[in-house]
Amino acid sequence: GATVAPGALSLSGQVVATSYPGGQWQHTVRVAGNEILANAEEVFATGTKVTVEIPEPALFLFSPATSAALEIAAASRSAPPDPHLSDDTSLTARSYR
Repeated sequence: GATVAPGALSLSGQVVATSYPGGQWQHTVRVAGNEILANAEEVFATGTKVTVEIPEPALFLFSPATSAALEIAAASRSAPPDPHLSDDTSLTARSYR
């Protein structure tokens, strides 16, 4: 398998869909019953088992209490946008065939 960068989060999953919106391939990856989006320079076929690596600088970890507060705020739509969250965070998908 591939070596994970120090401090990165590594998630194992399976590609369930792919698209090419331009620039990079976008993969929908099923991880532990949830689906996440991951970008990669190369395409991985549907059904491929992959490891999604999220670099440490792109991670935002929340305590359960903070997560609950964020969900309540999002539901009420009263919270201002979080300047720390970005739509252009790239993830790296690697196949572990």
